[in-house]
Amino acid sequence: MICKVCGAEVEDNSAFCTSCGAKIEPAPEVKPEVAPEPVRQAYDDDDDDEKTTIIENSQAAAAPMGQPQANPFGQPMSQQPPMGQPQANPFGQPMPQQQPPMGQPQANPFGQPMPQQQPPMGQPQANPFGQPMPQQQPPMGQPMGQPPYGQPMGQPMGQPKPPKKPMPKGAKIGIIAGIAAVAIALIVVFVVLPLINKSKKSELEGLYVAEGYWGEEYVILDDGTYVVYEDEKMDEIYEAGYYTQDDNNVTFNSIDGYTTMGTYDDSENNLTVNGAVYECKDEDAELDIELDASYMDTLKKNVDNAIMTSLANEAAYDAAVYSGYYYYSDDALDSGYLDDFGKEFVENLGYENDTTLQTLMRQGYVYIDIYVYSDGSYEVYVSAY
Repeated sequence: MICKVCGAEVEDNSAFCTSCGAKIEPAPEVKPEVAPEPVRQAYDDDDDDEKTTIIENSQAAAAPMGQPQANPFGQPMSQQPPMGQPQANPFGQPMPQQQPPMGQPQANPFGQPMPQQQPPMGQPQANPFGQPMPQQQPPMGQPMGQPPYGQPMGQPMGQPKPPKKPMPKGAKIGIIAGIAAVAIALIVVFVVLPLINKSKKSELEGLYVAEGYWGEEYVILDDGTYVVYEDEKMDEIYEAGYYTQDDNNVTFNSIDGYTTMGTYDDSENNLTVNGAVYECKDEDAELDIELDASYMDTLKKNVDNAIMTSLANEAAYDAAVYSGYYYYSDDALDSGYLDDFGKEFVENLGYENDTTLQTLMRQGYVYIDIYVYSDGSYEVYVSAY
């Protein structure tokens, strides 16, 4: 037995639970149900055949499959109609169908089909007056807002595309000219002008003045040629030659064979040579002479040729042998007191057309010494100092 209070197991016929002390109620005796015996009744008729009917005590629980089930009053039970058939109401009339079969229009309560809400896929929607609505969405497979496959944009279906009107020749030339003008302007602004400004900024030219050991010194630099003066009159050359510039490094080479190094500061536009700073005083100062590395060698050859040509003249030869020595410097070749040799020499040297030689000699930087001997031989020295 099981205690109903604590659930402990107790011995049969115990009055109290040995675990919790609760009173044990004896379990009611359960009698097994005995099925009632069928009642047999026999009926004898006057007919020769004897019929025996066995009536069961209880009615069948369910009617045979497919037959309506009978209720206790002997009437068949209402049964669900087969699938797809209308349901009948208690009065024997078919119930209105809630949903029509798939693909059929829905009927309203008055037996008329309901207007279809959405047309079949791919068909135009009809308005209430029976006319098809304008199609809002393109058929399946067609892109939105585009013509059918194979048709150009914005062109009726089946119509050929009109030929494109060619651009006039004048318009093409105008476009090309405009593009070229813009390109040239960009090149000038971003390439040419920066190079010009850079070259102007780093160009070492003009008059530069510095305080030297003996006072102020003046240097004019012009297109690779430089001249140094010792006073502001600038009428006597102290040094002359050619210069080269590599970035801010400047090399000065005098025509008498000396080399001097200097530094150019393009931001301040000044020149430093041997510790002396030459400041630019006039950017437009120019020279009327041109000097390079070959100038002195060329001058010596020209002087030698002029002497030989002059001695070929008999009057010049006699004058030269008689004089024996000539010193030309400053304005000596400009003097009106030249003898026959001097006149021939000036003409053969081309002095009157050589502005560089005129400047170098008149300002006392270049001189020429000529010795002529009695046998017609000679010696010549061309120097700069």
